[in-house]
Amino acid sequence: MNIAALPGNHFQAKSKYTPAIMDFAPALSAPDAADNASSVNSISRRSRNLKVVGTPIDQAFNRVDVLWQLDTGTLERMATSSATPVVVLERLALHPNADVRAAVAENENTPLYTIWSLSKDADVNVRFQLAENHNLPMALIRSLTGDENPYVACRAQQTYGRLQAV
Repeated sequence: MNIAALPGNHFQAKSKYTPAIMDFAPALSAPDAADNASSVNSISRRSRNLKVVGTPIDQAFNRVDVLWQLDTGTLERMATSSATPVVVLERLALHPNADVRAAVAENENTPLYTIWSLSKDADVNVRFQLAENHNLPMALIRSLTGDENPYVACRAQQTYGRLQAV
């Protein structure tokens, strides 16, 4: 006996495409349905393409990154805290706000590969913060001495000189 052939059964064959968002349109009566057919279709098309403006979407899980929704003061405190997990520090190093990225540069628990990527940051303040950090490897501070910004290069030279004296 075929299950799909039973009366009242609403099972359908599985397809490769399953919509990510279910549309729950209100039940319309017959006269309203004719008038509102185009508006319901436009709403359902729009709901499938919802995006949160200015918020990165995690592509692997289709989740909105909640770190981007917190205020910058909270994010800076998280970035400088020694209790912040490395995974969170890596995410904060990609934050659009330069103050948050600079705070990540101060944290002693930030992984070395994240610090190297921050040394190539487009914002001068992030690189300047790195140039002041005495906990960095000598090779990284030495690379910052050749920075295009003279303030960063000078600060890195001073830090490099202090570390050599010790």
